[in-house]
Amino acid sequence: IWLFAAIVLGLLLLAIFSLGSLSAVRAYVGGESLWSKAQKDAVFHLQKYAATGAPAEFRQYQAAIAIPLGDQVARLAMDNPNSDPNEIREGFRRGGIHPDDIDGLVLLYHRFKSVSFMKRAIQAWTQADVLIALLVEAATRLQREVESPSPDPAKIKSDLADIARINDELTPLEN
Repeated sequence: IWLFAAIVLGLLLLAIFSLGSLSAVRAYVGGESLWSKAQKDAVFHLQKYAATGAPAEFRQYQAAIAIPLGDQVARLAMDNPNSDPNEIREGFRRGGIHPDDIDGLVLLYHRFKSVSFMKRAIQAWTQADVLIALLVEAATRLQREVESPSPDPAKIKSDLADIARINDELTPLEN
């Protein structure tokens, strides 16, 4: 009877662990979808901003890029053993993650970050964060040029080419 009880308890604990892990994986998949959509929206609004000069388009770019930037804050904080858990929570919140999913994301990240499938995803995320920083720099240059007293169409075209190149480099990482 004790052996049976131990087996049932073990299976119950395995089920609880599995459900928690599956929920966290689902949250990561959803978060990646939000991240990818926001990145593409950011590029779209920068293109419209360059064409129209409308400040509202740049504000929409800023709102969209806040999602990948928030996730970056969370990732960097999770990699820092001395980080404040509130920094992780705030980063994921800015990344559009539901508050109920954040603890599971953190636990899954720490539990499996050295496992091959998770390690590859984190490496892609890290590479994408570098490209997002380049996208932000290109957007800042574009904004300066568009808002200058006499915008230079050649500089705007060059900034848009940089933005398109960065977007092209991000796509395989997102996939």
